[in-house]
Amino acid sequence: MPYGSSDLNCPNSRNIWLPELVERYAWYTGPNFVATTMCLVNKATAAQFRGRPEYHTVRLSEPVPPKVFEARWGSSEAIKELTLKQRHSLLTLTVASGVGANLTVALGVMTGWRGCSGGVMLLAKMQWMMRCALATQPPWSFC
Repeated sequence: MPYGSSDLNCPNSRNIWLPELVERYAWYTGPNFVATTMCLVNKATAAQFRGRPEYHTVRLSEPVPPKVFEARWGSSEAIKELTLKQRHSLLTLTVASGVGANLTVALGVMTGWRGCSGGVMLLAKMQWMMRCALATQPPWSFC
């Protein structure tokens, strides 16, 4: 019989998203992924992480899913709300997260270089900022 046939004894899809497995996914993916993605899967998953503050605050210094980051910070309106100090903090924390796609979005919005012509400059700035971030932390902090 072909895969996906109704005659197969496949487990019910409700049984795949078990709380024990969800906890393991959360541990593996990190709190930002839980807060921005997993808690939106269904009410049961949201309830599982309710009352656990580490899963309700997005920390920009830790990896944030790029689509979520772009949805929040990918518009010039979002950046206009920030003071110069807050913009600097956004860039610094984004560099610390190590997610290059997010840094490209942040730099693109802040500098107005969103097209292909600015791609080379964005890459150069991103590499420079990553070097600066790595130089300020002891080598054992990445273990």
